[in-house]
Amino acid sequence: MRAMADTPSGPQLQAAPGARLSSSRQWPGDWEPTGLEVHEANQSPENTFRERFKIALLQSQDGQECFRREPFTQFDISQTADSNGDGPNLLVSPPSPDQVYTYPMSMLSDVPTIPDTDEVARLQSAFFTSFKQHIFIDAIAIPDSTLASPAPYLQLALACLAAEIAPYTDPMGYNLGAEVSHKTEVSSALFYAGLNLWVVVMEVDNRETRRLEAVITAYLFATHAILSTHKENWRISCGLVHNTATLARRLRLTDGFSQPNSSGESIDRSLIMKSSLMAYMFLTDIVHAIYCDAAPTYSTSEICIKMPSSNHSFRTVYRALLHGHSRLPDDVKSREDCLLLLTALLNDIIYLHRCNPHTPSPSPSPSLERITGSDTVPDQQKPFRNPYIPLSARSEFSRMSAQIRTALQRWLDHFGRVAEKDILALYHFAHLCLVCPGITELPSLAGYDPGLQFTPIPPGKMKQFQMSDKALDLAWLVLDSSDMQSEPTPRRLSIWLPMVLFFSALVIWQRLRHRSSNDFKYGTLKVLSMFKNEILQLPWPCCPSMAITLDRLMKE
Repeated sequence: MRAMADTPSGPQLQAAPGARLSSSRQWPGDWEPTGLEVHEANQSPENTFRERFKIALLQSQDGQECFRREPFTQFDISQTADSNGDGPNLLVSPPSPDQVYTYPMSMLSDVPTIPDTDEVARLQSAFFTSFKQHIFIDAIAIPDSTLASPAPYLQLALACLAAEIAPYTDPMGYNLGAEVSHKTEVSSALFYAGLNLWVVVMEVDNRETRRLEAVITAYLFATHAILSTHKENWRISCGLVHNTATLARRLRLTDGFSQPNSSGESIDRSLIMKSSLMAYMFLTDIVHAIYCDAAPTYSTSEICIKMPSSNHSFRTVYRALLHGHSRLPDDVKSREDCLLLLTALLNDIIYLHRCNPHTPSPSPSPSLERITGSDTVPDQQKPFRNPYIPLSARSEFSRMSAQIRTALQRWLDHFGRVAEKDILALYHFAHLCLVCPGITELPSLAGYDPGLQFTPIPPGKMKQFQMSDKALDLAWLVLDSSDMQSEPTPRRLSIWLPMVLFFSALVIWQRLRHRSSNDFKYGTLKVLSMFKNEILQLPWPCCPSMAITLDRLMKE
């Protein structure tokens, strides 16, 4: 304890008799504070302190496990005392020539073999005639290798996606072979090489994190990882999406910021490109959240961009759609605008179900709907919501579900005549997610493994989801809106189509697998072949794996 002493300058602290200086070997809770602690803390540690610390780390279980995984330097820890008798001796054997690099450069010491420079350049050119036509991507200024020299990691990202879809978009010019297995090997090699290069550049030069090219590259690689056939790539996509969200917020992509010293024309061009980039990131994040059964990275409340094809504020338009307090602007009719608003509704649906995981039923009881005024009658006929009912999780879930359900109907009324089939398929899927909260667990129940290996589900996890007739109708509407043979190639590249078709097929499978032997009201499991045929028309590497899963389910 300390004693107080009065001095001409005021009361000061004095060390109590018997007080001891803190020692590094003493338990912190037993310290007796003194006035010399700051002086002691600022002193340089002993010469052997750092070596002792390294030895302690190496002798720990985590340290030994780390060096078993990354044997770039070989350590031999013996228990003999060193020359001073202070501890064990640390012997470092010289590394072999292939083990001289440390992180992050070690990531480049074992990269897969990629095509030669000319082939990579040809694949980059193929990107601009294929995936560059994807919605939102077409408005992003990606430098062409023939006109400018993009960053090396961006070049590999462009080649990666082009190698993946080239057999479908340009089969005559694809000289690497149109076989699915070979196509996957080439795109996978470009993916791992480009991703490792991207990580190394970000680690070595932090200035790269403030470039839009770094964000574009990360989401192109995330697109490949999400739609790949390996769970390891799914894990990589999680890290890419979450870490790149930090870069996006740092670059102020979520609030539509533009440099104030730019000219008016360049500001408009910059805002349009950043809005389109943010919209694609938002879309990719939603596809990733559904595939990986994860929470979305972005929320609709933090996105303050302009609408991609108009000068309206996204937040203003989305609030009008969600709450219905005003009509949507007449000039908000483009393909980009309707997809962005639909993505936002799907984002809120995912948040709603993840915030209410223990809700008894996705659809509230009719009596509760009458009390809360949350039934689905038109707005002009709907009674006022009763503000005096007790607040509960179920009543709030019912209110928010009805609000989103009504917003989906407003979206259909406004965009239904101009929306194309691939976007209408996503609309029906969003409605399906609203009425079927457990839809993201269906792939696990079906034994879907992106590695094409079936892993049986333990009996304890075989949840009995009761699929309603409404869910079944919506699944059929998804199929009806996905006529891939009649769609042009850019529409078949939509990154959400494999997801909506496969998950809708699993909804029908879950309903039919529990029918009685004489119940043929909704057909048999053979109807899954229609979903399988549509999925096989898509160019993504996950599609053959999905088709194999549906084949197996039909034979059960």
